[in-house]
Amino acid sequence: MEPPEGAAHILGWFLDLSERRAQGYSGPNPISFAEISAWCALTGERPSREEVAIILKMDAAFLKAVAEERDEQMARQKEKANNGGRGNARPQRR
Repeated sequence: MEPPEGAAHILGWFLDLSERRAQGYSGPNPISFAEISAWCALTGERPSREEVAIILKMDAAFLKAVAEERDEQMARQKEKANNGGRGNARPQRR
């Protein structure tokens, strides 16, 4: 998917910030204002308030997708464990 015209730089900023995000026990942590501020100081970039809001919305969507994928993976693992490691295999007849 391509970003809207004139917004590619925001996607680049988001990717730059996201690549360096902290990880928690349950996955990636949200990008904080402190991290954005430090990134601005180091890179010299000066996003507008609206651009920061877009970055934070992108981050929320990213975190939601990661959480959904994690939940699906956990459900698959639980299903596999409940089937004795056979996945979706049918029980063997004796």
